[in-house]
Parts: sequence; C-alpha cells; structure tokens
Amino acid sequence: MKLGSVNTCPECGNKNDSGLGIEHEALIPREGDASICIVCGHVMIFKADGALREPSEDELIEIMRSKTVREMMAALAVIRRDRPS
Repeated sequence: MKLGSVNTCPECGNKNDSGLGIEHEALIPREGDASICIVCGHVMIFKADGALREPSEDELIEIMRSKTVREMMAALAVIRRDRPS
C-alpha cells in the first residue's frame, strides 16, 4: 500500500513510502499504529498527520510484547543478514 507521504527512518535514513499490515492486508495507518522499518527494523509510531515519531518507552514495551511483532522483527533480521552487500 502506498502511503500518503514519504517518511524517513530516523535510524537508517531509508525513505518509507509504502507498507503492509501485519497480516499482509493493505491498511491506512492510524495515529498510534506502529511501523517497522524494513531496512533496519527500527520501530516508529504514526502521528495523526501520517508522519512518524519515536515511540515512548511504554509504547515500545507494549509493541514488543506482541509475539507476531517479535517474529516479524526476527524474520527481517534474517533477511538483512542474508542480503548480498
């Protein structure tokens, strides 16, 4: 799904302009939804205007409680590790 705007990951500088829901459905992100950078795995939170911000400590703890999110982050780590340079 193409997002309405391009967001830059504050961790790696990747330009993120699209995404998928956790179950691969195309969703319009809402304020407070989490986003994971596909390049570096950095976790961010959508603001009301579609921009991204850093999560609070409490938000990050809550996000990381999700088994699905942890599995997704582990899969992304394997993809990054195995990607040719």
